Amino acid sequence: MASFLRLSSSATHSTSPFNLFSRAFASKKTTAVISLKTRPKTSWQLFLNDHKDRFMDENGRYKLIEAAKALSVEWKQMTDAQKKPYIDRHLANTLEYENALKKISPLELAKESALHRRSNRILKDPDQPKRPVNAFFRYLEDIRKTSDEFKKLGPVKDQASRAGEMWRALSDDEKKKYKDQADKENKKYLEKMEQYKQA
Repeated sequence: MASFLRLSSSATHSTSPFNLFSRAFASKKTTAVISLKTRPKTSWQLFLNDHKDRFMDENGRYKLIEAAKALSVEWKQMTDAQKKPYIDRHLANTLEYENALKKISPLELAKESALHRRSNRILKDPDQPKRPVNAFFRYLEDIRKTSDEFKKLGPVKDQASRAGEMWRALSDDEKKKYKDQADKENKKYLEKMEQYKQA
């Protein structure tokens, strides 16, 4: 239900089961129930962050607008090889994030939201349709299941880096089935989201 976990100032006075649970569970201590990583930065955001020291003024304040304008020009001029370290980091971070989300139960999400309601740190409603993975991650899931050599690579970062290289080496025809699957699932997701918003 779309209203789940929306702990607005008016909702905190509600007698719904969840809000009763929230008030009973919440305390002055806000130790996290779960260790949830923030949504991973894009490869461009990682590049921007790595070069932020170049755009600090004499008072130590970050000139974000100036940095974004200058670095976007540099980013566009970079070769694929120069961008690769940032792309690999993004893929590895995204894979870790997706794996972490799979291990979190709805009850843990509710407890975490109750702990952080004062700072308005509300987690995603478990009933909200889950966004499907893109074509690349469908390919990654496929080779993780079928390639023994790939499984031996070890750390998630190494797997993501190697998978990125393999994906870029595929022809458009080879990528097509993964893109078609992703498009099909994304269409279903958008339809479910419309129903969810109206609930």
